[in-house]
Amino acid sequence: MKPALKISQSLIDKLSRINDPTYAKLYGVFFNNTTILLAVQVATKRDNTLNFCLPTDFDLYGLVNINNGEINQNEVIKKLQNDIDITDNPIFLSCQNGDSNKITSYVLINEVLQNRPFTIITEHEIYEHLMYVRLTGTFSLRCNAEISSFEEAILELKNAATSGKLAFNIPNTPIYLLGNESYGNATNSNGEIIIDDICKNCNDDWGKKNENYNLPHIIDMVIMKKVSKDNTGVGNKNQHAPICFVTKKLKKAAFIPVKIDVLSLISKQTNLSKLYAILVESISKYLNAYHFTLSKYQTKKETLLLPECFHFYPMNCWHFISVWMPKGVDQNEFELNRRTLHEQFLLPMNRPLFKKENRFLFHHSLSEGGLLFNPHETLRKTNNEGKIALVKGKYYYYHYNQNNMNDNGWGCAYRSLQTLASWFKLQGYVDREVPTFEEIQKCLVDIGDKPTSFIGSKQWIGSMEVNFVLNTLLNVTCRIINVSNGPEMAYEGPQLVRHFEEYGTPIMIGGGDLAHTILGVDYNESTGNIKFLILDPHYVGPEDLHIIQNKGWCGWKGLEFWNKTSYYNMCVPLTPSGV
Repeated sequence: MKPALKISQSLIDKLSRINDPTYAKLYGVFFNNTTILLAVQVATKRDNTLNFCLPTDFDLYGLVNINNGEINQNEVIKKLQNDIDITDNPIFLSCQNGDSNKITSYVLINEVLQNRPFTIITEHEIYEHLMYVRLTGTFSLRCNAEISSFEEAILELKNAATSGKLAFNIPNTPIYLLGNESYGNATNSNGEIIIDDICKNCNDDWGKKNENYNLPHIIDMVIMKKVSKDNTGVGNKNQHAPICFVTKKLKKAAFIPVKIDVLSLISKQTNLSKLYAILVESISKYLNAYHFTLSKYQTKKETLLLPECFHFYPMNCWHFISVWMPKGVDQNEFELNRRTLHEQFLLPMNRPLFKKENRFLFHHSLSEGGLLFNPHETLRKTNNEGKIALVKGKYYYYHYNQNNMNDNGWGCAYRSLQTLASWFKLQGYVDREVPTFEEIQKCLVDIGDKPTSFIGSKQWIGSMEVNFVLNTLLNVTCRIINVSNGPEMAYEGPQLVRHFEEYGTPIMIGGGDLAHTILGVDYNESTGNIKFLILDPHYVGPEDLHIIQNKGWCGWKGLEFWNKTSYYNMCVPLTPSGV
């Protein structure tokens, strides 16, 4: 049977952004006699080391050529043979004039390009078959405090990883991977042990997502070290006493805890013995990246600039991208690196997708500070059958009585403001923390909007005050939309859809004595029906996602949600352009 070829819709869409005739690389995975192409990468003058950006087992499988409809087959064959070494039958796509509707696919077989039809797949379809393994742990790196010594020390760590003495465990389960062996009850009907048989009952939040959302399935694993001796070494007649050489010389020593945090992209049908080999390879790849970053940014300073790895899942990208940078360095110095990544992966240049604040948060329910973030993501869709446009990115859910503060009855607009401010922080647009009530009140006094007595009071604020604070403290520009009464919110559907598609920021709305946060809309153009995704700051209770969703504190609301006689003002934040 000929191997099947599938291409993600995201990759197809990106090809239309290539304007000039060029070759670009195609990355993907191969499993079950099927190649799935997920990423396209174009060459730039500032070329990053992409070997360290993509998950393990996410490999280079082909090339795409943007052309005027003519293909130089000899040139194509030569490039495929020189550039692709993961497979003997690389993929070639011909895209006429960057038109994603004019793509022809080929496979190289016996030095001949043969047509190979392809199917386009969605993000949901991709992750029906694929999943990520996130491996974490810590190694100890000991060596002389000289840059020349680090390479040898990291080589020793890589040798230790490939020695078979490491074990991998899925936390809170009895499943251990020990070389070619595994322990635990995880066999399927064929007697094989595959990852899909055990991941459904494991500790990952993302694997238990609602089927309406296209979040990837991620399973955690941790590194352990075998301390028991293998029987293979018993009775070895070639064993002998070690010989030690001692050299007395004054040296500075370095002890560095190397924190491993690496992703692998695998088929859900991967058996555990193969998974062990993939995880060992991922550690080796991670250590190479660690050494590369350490060497690249090392200076003559006494303090080492230790590398950090951050994982990102950019909007409409459909795969993870990992970015390395030295710890403690102002990330504004890495704007050029971020711009290069945007250019290479054909990502939009108007928002900072690779700032640290925008990294992927793996444990979905609570932040480090105990706040829920993105509680809307596992809600069921509406039955409105309209166009859905939602907030883009992460935000924290701020509501009454948090931080041991009783603001019940007067603090709803403050809480909505804090939710909006958290969005800008988590997207990397601003560096400052979310403003407190006192900072909000002081800001309004400082700009002359309120008297001094306002500080420490329990006075309400509205959308105009939210606008003033966001502009003053975060340098965020907002639009104000006025609506005469609740029923007139029905006419705001097209404008709100445009806002969420273009900017994707949450919206604060105030009317009467109440304030809410709008996270999205479902607008049906043919019927005029509209649903609003509302985050309600009036909630008083624990950070319990089940309660918040089931009781409607975060949920879809119809037009009847708005008061028929209240006048409404919406504070609509805009986003600056840049990476």
